[in-house]
Amino acid sequence: MIQRNTPELFVRDVDEAVRFYTDVLGFQLEARMPEDASQPTEWAMVQQGGAAFMFEKPEQPRSPDGVAFYLAVEDAGALAGVLRGRGAAVEGPVDKHYGMREVLVRDPNGYRLIFSSAVPAVETAGASS
Repeated sequence: MIQRNTPELFVRDVDEAVRFYTDVLGFQLEARMPEDASQPTEWAMVQQGGAAFMFEKPEQPRSPDGVAFYLAVEDAGALAGVLRGRGAAVEGPVDKHYGMREVLVRDPNGYRLIFSSAVPAVETAGASS
């Protein structure tokens, strides 16, 4: 049985990716290689709650266009303000027809991170049960 899914993203600069995910998105650095921080990072993993990402610089450039990551959060609208305050270029929040409120952020390598929460139920004034 699968216990966890951790995508590995191929990036231009592993240290830049780690800074964005830790400083802007609030992830924690879990591991890096080489372990000696005075050397450029070749591979790293960050984690927050049940989400984790690995980063690696590939020998050949790769495109991030074919993938988007949906990250469930408690309140996407509130998170949008937090991320803007940390310097992220944020699109949204946008309420989708399928009942989700979504916020889009692109990381420094162009990967789409979509933070999503349920649209709060709106009570109609004077509605009877």
